[in-house]
Amino acid sequence: ETTRHQGGGGGGGGGDDKRKRRHQAGAEEQGGGVGGGGGDGAGAGGGAGWRGLDPLSVGYYRRVGDRLTQGFEDEEERVMFVENVLAEVKGKAKLVAMDKTGSVTLQQLLPLASLDQVGAVLAELGAVEKEEEKKKKKKKEEEEEEESSAAVGFKAVSCDRCGGHVVESALRQMSRWTDSPEEESEAGVLETQVLALSDAVRREPADFIRHTHGSHAVRTLLHVLAGCVAPPRADTRTAKPGGPSPPAPPADYEAPVSFWYEFRSLSEVLMANVNVSVTDTLASVVFQVMLSLSHRKRPKLCR
Repeated sequence: ETTRHQGGGGGGGGGDDKRKRRHQAGAEEQGGGVGGGGGDGAGAGGGAGWRGLDPLSVGYYRRVGDRLTQGFEDEEERVMFVENVLAEVKGKAKLVAMDKTGSVTLQQLLPLASLDQVGAVLAELGAVEKEEEKKKKKKKEEEEEEESSAAVGFKAVSCDRCGGHVVESALRQMSRWTDSPEEESEAGVLETQVLALSDAVRREPADFIRHTHGSHAVRTLLHVLAGCVAPPRADTRTAKPGGPSPPAPPADYEAPVSFWYEFRSLSEVLMANVNVSVTDTLASVVFQVMLSLSHRKRPKLCR
């Protein structure tokens, strides 16, 4: 079925080899369809409450996902491919992340992207559309509302069944920041966005920790801030009949100093909302994760 889709979904002519070369070079011709404009693209943009990608875009991201599973012959090819796909994602990252096919593809793509690129994607996921901002903003409280609008943006995507997985994937990439001097120099944007997400959670903790998908995002955030990365949660759509295997223990990494301070601030907010944690199952798990991480990584917070 995948072969049939790859053979027929590209618009005809040229054969499979030509299509692969076109994807490796950035799939610019396919990207024109993803960009939208009028017609189908306008339908995917969020009118009438429908948040999915149009069929042409779904086909594009499915082919990107298929290409990612094949691997790359060299580093240059990988860098070019990732760069061109992210160029297509730019400006519509939230729409792609909150689509089932787009979400899976972004989760495959982010580990191959530079930390600077991951940070840019996460920044867009946390942004609020300009039209929505204009309705809510008043000149008098411009600065405060800018911060709260970021909270709204992160909450929308973190509490989405598909978008939440993308947010978690982006957070996990922070553990790469000490892998090389190049990664460390590019980590600034991502570090800022991780802190911005934590700030959004501190502003509206109950909305995040009581939500099925939002609570998972907060648990991943706590791990990253504490200096360890837990394995990705299993995708129930691809689970094996025998059930999921036991999760691997979190892998430690050297977190930026700013994360230690933010972990303390977020923990204090969760402690202040302990009444929510003892009455809600999802929030209770978040609270347990926070206590466990504090005991293992920051024992001073347990005193």
